[in-house]
Amino acid sequence: MFTAQIAEKDLRTISYWAKKLEQFPFWGKAALEELLATEFRVGVYLDADTFPVAYASITPEGTPDGCDRGALWFDHLYVDEHVRGRGLVDILFRSQLDYVRRYPKRRILCVPMDVYVAAFWERRGWQKYRDALHAPLGVYELPRVCVGS
Repeated sequence: MFTAQIAEKDLRTISYWAKKLEQFPFWGKAALEELLATEFRVGVYLDADTFPVAYASITPEGTPDGCDRGALWFDHLYVDEHVRGRGLVDILFRSQLDYVRRYPKRRILCVPMDVYVAAFWERRGWQKYRDALHAPLGVYELPRVCVGS
């Protein structure tokens, strides 16, 4: 198993990932367009000959309400059902942290879609930052002290 950044020109993998996300109402048919607008994409692969089995991205446009544009929004997290419970989200999270360390002046934000995701982020130091329209649980921020160097 290994992680790899997914290049913007890798339309085959990005399209595959978008199809997985389209099944969820909060991404829907805009998933491909959103993925192409991300600035960082990472996948976990079981071997070199397959598509990733888990994905995550960072985008400057993850805001649900138009506020905080340009922040580092953790977004598009997905893990295939058959590999859930193996710690892949932590692997993706570490890759995302490696990326955000390059941008020490930008806020790190996310919008958890359910209480389980919110609890996951809270266990890793995220704190509720503000309420937001179209985001029942609000917007969370990862304090820079939790990012490390």
